[in-house]
Amino acid sequence: MSRSRIVLLVLAAVALLWLAWGTFSRQEMIPAPSAPPAGDAQAWVDVQQTMDVAGPVRLEFYGFVGSLSIKPGAPGKLEIDAMKTAYGQDEDSAAKNARDLPVTIRKEEGRVVFDARPALGWPGRVDYRITAPEQSGLSMANGQGQIDVSGLHLGVDVSGDGLPVRLGDVRGDVSVVVKSGNVSVDGADGAVRLSTGQGDIQVAHVSGPSLDIAGSNGISISESTVAGQLTLTTTGNSVSLVRTRAVQMALNVPTGSVSLTDVTADRALRVQGGSGGVSVERSQAQLLAVASKGAGVDLSDVQGSLDLATAGGPLTLFNVTPTSLAIASGGGNVVLTGSLPGKGATTIDTGGGELQITIAKETAFALDADAGGGELSVAQALLGGRSLSGSAAKVRINGGGPQVQLRTHGGTLQINTN
Repeated sequence: MSRSRIVLLVLAAVALLWLAWGTFSRQEMIPAPSAPPAGDAQAWVDVQQTMDVAGPVRLEFYGFVGSLSIKPGAPGKLEIDAMKTAYGQDEDSAAKNARDLPVTIRKEEGRVVFDARPALGWPGRVDYRITAPEQSGLSMANGQGQIDVSGLHLGVDVSGDGLPVRLGDVRGDVSVVVKSGNVSVDGADGAVRLSTGQGDIQVAHVSGPSLDIAGSNGISISESTVAGQLTLTTTGNSVSLVRTRAVQMALNVPTGSVSLTDVTADRALRVQGGSGGVSVERSQAQLLAVASKGAGVDLSDVQGSLDLATAGGPLTLFNVTPTSLAIASGGGNVVLTGSLPGKGATTIDTGGGELQITIAKETAFALDADAGGGELSVAQALLGGRSLSGSAAKVRINGGGPQVQLRTHGGTLQINTN
């Protein structure tokens, strides 16, 4: 075979390969069908439907983009109003998009399914107004929009991105997990779990076995009784609990402030505070443990075994009646007015700050005080006519009693009577 013929055959083979590759590439680059383009024109289509439902029913939503309002109604009857809203380049295209916006509502055994999954890529939304029997529940995954639901007695389980949620008078378990959006629950009797990556959380009148909250902004809980554990974690700016009770509480607030008013824990109430400080008023716990990284701790009218610590912030205790008391301020001043434990031990170490205690003159205890070179002062009413000298003393007060160990490491140490 001649050299020129071989060259021609090679060139022909290369050409065929090039043609095949181009065809394959063009096939791969063909775009998938897409939603119609959006525009400024807007149109609506209202879809109304009434269903007879026997027994408990769960309302399940898929591809939810829009708003959802559910109110309680007559037993066995489900009334649905779905408003489809779409956009287009002009009125005609908007109207067509609204008609074509794919929404299906189907009844199956024990549930009604609302399916608008293609709407996630569609230039529109669906707003639902539903009247449902009380024996209904709600499930939603990956929703976008807003939810306002009340009177459902079979629980709520929703998740989404940009999904504010408001719930009222819900029975059964509640789970709300959203990436952003405020969450509000007023009335729930099941296990409650609430989480939002960006938004406030408000809770009132819950009475279930557990309450678990995670947030990044403000959190408030009020008028609630939890039969088990209350757990709260937030990186936000404030936490408030008012008239709330639980068997145990654990609050982790590393950057914000904590305010507790009329709060009761049958066992332990643990607070991990941050730069915003911790305030506890008219509250009690078998064990109240408070640790604040930077700011101070204020306690007023508090009862229980107290374990308090700051990384240098001041501690103020007013009208406290502890069963035992342990304080470590890390350098901040400590001011205590009230009672010392009648049976349990007392240990207070300011780490360099000053310590001032004001108690009843009849208080009986065994004092072990050391100001670390600072000034030590004890009221004459407690000493029975005796006097102390120096910066340290070990003495029985009013005949002795529980051990009271006080340390200031160079700061003033005063024990006064009221």
